[in-house]
This record gives sequence, C-alpha cells and structure tokens, in this order.
Amino acid sequence: MSAKRSVAAKLKSKKPGVKNKTSHIKKIGAPFSRLSVPQAAICILAALALIWVSLLLFNNYRDTNAKLSQMEIHLESKYGKDFVVENLRVEGGGFGVKGSQTGDAYPKDDTSMRFEISKPEYDPGDNYRDTFLTKLWSKQGLSELEVFLSQELPDTEKYKLTIRAGFDFQKNLKGHTPSYTEAKNKYPGEFSYTLEVQSSTTSDTIEPPANELARALKVIEFVKAQNSNTPEIYYSYIFTDSTETKTYMNLHVDSKVMLDSIKGTDDIKNNFSSKI
Repeated sequence: MSAKRSVAAKLKSKKPGVKNKTSHIKKIGAPFSRLSVPQAAICILAALALIWVSLLLFNNYRDTNAKLSQMEIHLESKYGKDFVVENLRVEGGGFGVKGSQTGDAYPKDDTSMRFEISKPEYDPGDNYRDTFLTKLWSKQGLSELEVFLSQELPDTEKYKLTIRAGFDFQKNLKGHTPSYTEAKNKYPGEFSYTLEVQSSTTSDTIEPPANELARALKVIEFVKAQNSNTPEIYYSYIFTDSTETKTYMNLHVDSKVMLDSIKGTDDIKNNFSSKI
C-alpha cells in the first residue's frame, strides 16, 4: 500500500499546467539581477535625463502659450475685437543682442487679415507693436483707389498703395478699430499715404507729353483728397528714344508742402526725372 501511495504522490506532483511559482519569479527578475553597477547607473541617468527634457519641453510650451495669450489680450483690449496669435518666435537677435518676440496674428472675423505683433525681449511691460491698422487701412484704401483708376486712368499698368498708421495713434487706441474713412475725416495727421502708379503708355519725346501731365495731375488731386499730412507719390511713364531704349520718366512728390503747391500741369512738368 505504501508503494502505491508513493507512485500516486509522484503522479499528482507532475500534473500538466502547474508551475513552480518561485522559479517563475526568479526568471522575471533575472535580467535585472545581471546588470552591473555601471549599467544600472547609466539606466538611472538616462531616465533622469528623459524626465528633465520632458519638464523643459512642458515649461517651454506653457511659457509660449502664456506669451501668446498676453498678445491676444493686448490686441483685444486695443481694437475691441477677438484675435488669434500663433507662431511665436524671436527675430532680430544676434550675438550679445536681444531680439523681439514676434507672433503672427489675425482677427477671428477675418482670417485673411494677417499681420505681425512684436515686443522687445528685454521689455517686461506691454509695449507691443503691430501692423494691423496698416494692413486694414491699406486694404480699405486700395478698394477706393481701384475704383478711381478704373474710371479715370484705365491705362494704368502697375500700382501700389501703403497707408501707415502712426505709432502713437495706434498705441493710444482703447477698444476701437477706426476705419480708413474715419481716419481720413478725423485723424489726418495720424497716417501716411504712399502711392506708386506706373502708366502703360509710352512717349517718343523727352518732354512729358500733355496726356501724361494730365494723368499725373489726376493722381495728385486724388491723393490730396485722402487728407494725409504725410503723403508721397511716385508716378512714372515710359519714354522710348530713337534707339528703342526705354527710360522711365518719374515724378516724385515727397511732402504735403509740395503736394499743396501743385495747382496745374505747369507746376509738375519740370519735376520729372529719368531712370533707365
């Protein structure tokens, strides 16, 4: 009987699917137990470095978002509408020289109106600069200019308009976005108006022909009506000589004093200069 019990006990201990739990635990811990001290130190240092980099990236992300939010709050307080600011970067810096924190912005109601907002890195205050009004007024003024050109100067080949709002005027805005029409009527001293117009016609005489003088005078009268205290005009047409050499004949009006002094074509015919 004792022999049968011994055989039964052996068969019971060898049932399939039953493993020694202690040996299983040893197998799991075995690879770690084989690490040398230098290897373990390297693993610990790598883990610490990963944690440090993760914290650095998180802090940078949080800092960037905070600066973008500050820019958005500034614009919203200044212009009275909601803005989105993104792509924060530093521009204009160099060795030993701090640059400017710059972001790309646009109003939520017009995503096509892209402009920049910036502030010197060393400035802890809110002395931001932006080009929103310059973009807005140039766009609004361009619509008016294109109507004028299509009606009065349909032969115009090229044109370019830039309307810049004064820095102090922009800085003092509080919760209001003035239109270009409002600027013309109420704030003539707060913006510059620079217009470039190139005629598509050509002349075979070095003296400005009557038709170009008349065209230039129309441009001058149009700019006068914009009511800017700092106007500037570049008007040009092409003169072609007997050798077929093309020369741009340019009229440059660079001040309000000069602009106001022009009453007719006789006042401008001697102010054209040549440029090949």
